[in-house]
Amino acid sequence: MKNSSKGIMGKVCGVSGAILISRILGLFRVRLEAEVLGGGAVASAWHFAFTFPNVLRRLFGEGALGNALMPIVAELDTKYGRESVKGALAVVFPCLGALLGGIVILCSLIALILGNCLTGTGEEGDRWRLVFILTPLLMPYTIFICLTGVMTAVLNYARCFILPAFYSLSMNIFLVGGLLWGWYSKADSTLPELKRFLVVLSLLFLISGIVQFVLMVIQLKIVNFSPDFSSWRQHTGVLKKLYNVALPGIIGGAAVQASFFLDRNLAHWVNEQGVSALTYVERLIDLPIGMFGVAMGQVIMARMTASAAAGDLEELRQDMNNGLRQLWFCTIPLGAGVIFFHELLLKVICLGGRYTMNDLDAARQVAIFYGCGIPFFCALKIILPAFFARKDMRTPLFASLTAIAANVILSLALIKCLAQGGIALATSCSSGIHCILLAFFLKKAGVGIDLKKTGLSLIRALFAAAAAGVSVKLLLDRFYHGSGRFADIAALAAVGGLFGVIYLVCSFVTGSREISEVLSRFRKKNA
Repeated sequence: MKNSSKGIMGKVCGVSGAILISRILGLFRVRLEAEVLGGGAVASAWHFAFTFPNVLRRLFGEGALGNALMPIVAELDTKYGRESVKGALAVVFPCLGALLGGIVILCSLIALILGNCLTGTGEEGDRWRLVFILTPLLMPYTIFICLTGVMTAVLNYARCFILPAFYSLSMNIFLVGGLLWGWYSKADSTLPELKRFLVVLSLLFLISGIVQFVLMVIQLKIVNFSPDFSSWRQHTGVLKKLYNVALPGIIGGAAVQASFFLDRNLAHWVNEQGVSALTYVERLIDLPIGMFGVAMGQVIMARMTASAAAGDLEELRQDMNNGLRQLWFCTIPLGAGVIFFHELLLKVICLGGRYTMNDLDAARQVAIFYGCGIPFFCALKIILPAFFARKDMRTPLFASLTAIAANVILSLALIKCLAQGGIALATSCSSGIHCILLAFFLKKAGVGIDLKKTGLSLIRALFAAAAAGVSVKLLLDRFYHGSGRFADIAALAAVGGLFGVIYLVCSFVTGSREISEVLSRFRKKNA
């Protein structure tokens, strides 16, 4: 128990490194998307069409199905051995593939029918037509990426974290290659030319999914978890078990994705910059969420699943509390950085080419409000596994539906005065409500959050981040007034370095435990 936090940080550092490379490449992709597509109607259509495969990926790939499968794999492996797991996977994977294939065909047909029936003219009509053209091209990617997400859950159970994270680079590599071609060839900004370019980009998107799927199949074979199709008839009962465990999570996940889809619809109707403003800022905050929330969530889910299978709920609770402490330490300063320095970040990441200052202005409030939500978005990755590892999917369902209702109500109320900024604020507020509800239910289940330790870590991190943010912001406003892209990059590097130093000093002065835990990890590596 004593070394629990160090054990978590050791694995998290490895996964975070892999995710960091992927996210940096993702930010480069955002930079190119902004240059080539801009922040207006065409970019909004591209990002909106992306919504459909992303919704299914989050629901079936990274969501309830993977979370439900991991405890079942742990139970089968513990009680009956590895061969039982391989036989069960031989049932799960083909059935999931068939289900996804049916969904892809149905969604593609609906998009084609709606595209043919659309009679609107002008910019708005062109935007919707482009959405319906791109959707059938992007949807097949769903089959491969969802199966990849479920395979990732199995590999995480096998304590294989880093390579699956590296495999996710494939999508960004292919899309960055396509965007570089578009940027280099100076693709014509007329709608017909951009349509052709986006068709090519969609095909590259599909190829990246196939490559990632093949790599994951190979990795499963390496760790001896490859499906055994010769024994699948003996394990068909796993479908009922998976259905019973996963159904509440799928319902909750579907509701979350319906809320996400509603947000994008609202943003699409608000103005031509709405979807792009939300998407570009989301890609920006994906860096801290991926590095710390996703990485720590993957490691902790595997540890909690093993603890729950062994009946050791105290170790499960300890892992969750250590994870939350370290999460506050890492993500609160990143959230503060987005809040205080969003303009400089957006200039460096997006401004240029077809992305104008007008597009940047449309994203300002989105950045501030999403920045406030970063700690909540990441905390959900730590708290939810405490339910999933115990096969409790019903409690998170209730909490999720409550948070979604709050999100819808707040979005409709705030969109009138804040436009797309209101959607971002509603998302952050509903995530905070979600975290509070889950913490309450965990306390009732006897696996509660240690409010004293995690609360002190939260307060220290907030104080240190606020002190660093205010100090560096005052210096930035006083001495820097902007003079070009390279000057902005240099200013961002200086701001980031100074902010980090002040944050660490303030954390040390206030007695942060997390600094010593991280340092001890690196001392151990260098010993």
